[in-house]
Amino acid sequence: MPPAVAEEKIQEWKNTYGEVYEIKDDELEEKNPLPVMYFKKPGRTDLSKLAKEMMKDSYKAVNNLVFGCLLHPAPEVVKKAFDAEPGLAIKVAAKLQEIIGLDRDFSVNKL
Repeated sequence: MPPAVAEEKIQEWKNTYGEVYEIKDDELEEKNPLPVMYFKKPGRTDLSKLAKEMMKDSYKAVNNLVFGCLLHPAPEVVKKAFDAEPGLAIKVAAKLQEIIGLDRDFSVNKL
């Protein structure tokens, strides 16, 4: 399956933002299809904003993370899918958080 955007556009994003990630719905739903989405890698500023906003409104925080890093498609397209199924915003934000290491597990031992 070819990418949702031209390879030249992806290269342009890489040149501008560094790492670029594709997130796609593994369960294409006919009732609410979520397009293939492209994101820049969240940075420290994005993570700091997320942490600060999580204290006040966690759903708004994850939406801001998603839309702050979204490169394609247009925000209106993604918003329409999120409005139909609000939990999608949390799932997509979780994938972005995985990219920056928030899903890593560590062990702790008292010495």
